[in-house]
Amino acid sequence: MQECWLFGIISVLILFLAVLIGFFLAKITREELKQGRIWFKILIFACLMAVIILTLLPLENEIKMSSILSLFFIIIATSVSLVKSYDKKFVRGK
Repeated sequence: MQECWLFGIISVLILFLAVLIGFFLAKITREELKQGRIWFKILIFACLMAVIILTLLPLENEIKMSSILSLFFIIIATSVSLVKSYDKKFVRGK
């Protein structure tokens, strides 16, 4: 039971780190954000589909949870970049 709580806390921390990394990537790639919008949407959609497929597959719980956590990390970091690509002040400013 204690391992479950520890995994939950670590998962939340990792996903919070995805937000920070998303902001960092958006900041260092300001020029490419507008052109990458379609790719951000495709990546988010593909990761969401992979999460749905993984939940339906009969895999071991550890493999399934670590894969879903990795996909959510990608979804969150990419979503931050997608949202920031619509912020005109952020894209223009240095």
